[in-house]
This record gives sequence, structure tokens and C-alpha cells, in this order.
Amino acid sequence: MIYFSFSNSLQMQYDGLMTNQRGVFVSKEIYLLDGNLLIALGRPYSVCISVKDGTINEERSYEDWDGIREIEDGEPPVISEELFMGELMRYVLMSLRRVLKVEPYANEFMLSVLRGKLNEKLKYYNSSTEADGSSFSFMKNGETVSLEEMLKTVSEPSLYGDALSDMDFAYSARLMGLNRYEEALKLYKAAGEKVDDGTIIGTQINMALGEIYYFLDDLKASVNCYKRCDRRFIKDLRDYRVRLGHSLLDGTTGDKEAEIKMYYRGLLNPTYKKSVLEEYERIEPLVKPSYGKYEKYCIDAAKKEGI
Repeated sequence: MIYFSFSNSLQMQYDGLMTNQRGVFVSKEIYLLDGNLLIALGRPYSVCISVKDGTINEERSYEDWDGIREIEDGEPPVISEELFMGELMRYVLMSLRRVLKVEPYANEFMLSVLRGKLNEKLKYYNSSTEADGSSFSFMKNGETVSLEEMLKTVSEPSLYGDALSDMDFAYSARLMGLNRYEEALKLYKAAGEKVDDGTIIGTQINMALGEIYYFLDDLKASVNCYKRCDRRFIKDLRDYRVRLGHSLLDGTTGDKEAEIKMYYRGLLNPTYKKSVLEEYERIEPLVKPSYGKYEKYCIDAAKKEGI
């Protein structure tokens, strides 16, 4: 169990949420977190709410909480909105308001945008947050963890923040989108040397390198990179298998190889397709009718590799 208070508006918003649920609640401006249970200490009682689904689990008087005397003896640490912990707790707050229908609350699109921004930072801790209907969860090293564990994790230095401080993932991805794969290769290779396989960032880098090498006609290197990805951190397993399958099989298709590669590259990257549009329009009717069957071969080939 950990205890803390919030700074400024974040404190007011959490206290307001608790008061909305229990009108006579008066906050002591101290919160406890026990796993996924968030306890707002107050008078005449404290409110315990599940951050998983917003259910009120129990109410106790202020004095009944274990360790309350020790808490009163010292000042609780403050979670500031400027800290990553504060950003994380704002996401929890917005999610709870939506679950409890406390207006105004964010729609799913707004939450998904915030979730995406959080995950861009959480990946440096090999962690993420995921939504499942009206609830959400946190993952660390591929396993579900509580909010308490997640807060403790982000209160420490990240695994790769310093090592990758000069890596701009958004810029590197844009280079790929612009069909500038050789430039992107230098950036992703340098980043890949600083991280471990079996991590969220390692998987992200190896997925990018797998595509880069595919576009640069190095199918062996593409296969090796794709195989180093950790399936726990891949959102679209079917897409992953198709990508790997192309790298495994395209080199075995004889005089169809160039046409199949061009067709699939066009599906992956519209900028590439525009750069070879005249030739692409020539080969598309030759490849497209049988491509669905070939795609299944790709998936089967990946499965045979244990993917």
C-alpha cells in the first residue's frame, strides 16, 4: 500500500469525483492505493473505489484504516500534474469519470488519444495500458499489474529513457512512410543496439527493421528481425504473420518474386506505390486475383516457424 496527495487541480478533481459518489464525504486530501483500490481518506468516512470498474467496495471511518497513525506523523508525497505519475493518474481519473458517468467525461476517442500518449512513455518501462470495454488494465513485462505497481514503476528511472534520448521514433517512422528506408535503417539500427529483445521497444524496433529490410531486398535480415519480436507486444498477430511470411516465401516464387514484392510493398506503403505507379498498375491485375491464397501461404509459413 502507498499513500500520497495530489497537487492543485488534480486534487480538486479527485475529491470532486469522490464527493459525487458519496455526497457527505469531506476529503482529508490523502489517498491510499492498495493494488487497484483507491481509498480517499475523509470524514465522516473514507471512500474506497476500484479503479478497474468504479465500484465502491467499502466505507470506513478515517481512523479505521491500518497505518493511519504513521501517515499522520509525516507529510504524504505529492503527485504533481507535471510528473509522469500525475499524467498517469489523470488518465485514471478520466477513465473513472467515464465509467461512473460523471459529467463532463471524455469519449472513447479522447481516452484512446491519451492512452496512446501514455503508452509512448510507458514503453520505456516495458509497460503499457490497455482498454477492455469500460475497464482498463496495466501491463508490465507482458503481465497484468495493479495501478499501485504501475505507479511504483514510473516513479523510478525508465529502462531506456537515457539510452534512447536521441531516438525520435515518430521521425523515424515518417522516414519509412516517405519511402526513405535507407535513412530510417540507420536510426533504427542504432536504437536496436541499445535495447533488449523481448521488450516493447525491442519489438517495435524489430518490426520496423523487418519492414525496412524487406523494402531493401534483404529478406534474410527481414526474417531475423521479425523473429526477434515478442508476440506479447504485437497488437495485430495476423499482420505480423503475413509480414514474416512474405519475407520467408517471396524469394522462393521464381519469376513472380518481383511482382509479388511490388504488390505487397504497395499495400504496406502508399508512397512507395505512387513512386512506381505505372508499373504497379501493370502488375496489380496479375497478382491481385491470387493474392488471397498467397497470403494464406504466408500465414501458414509463419506458423510453421512457431509464430
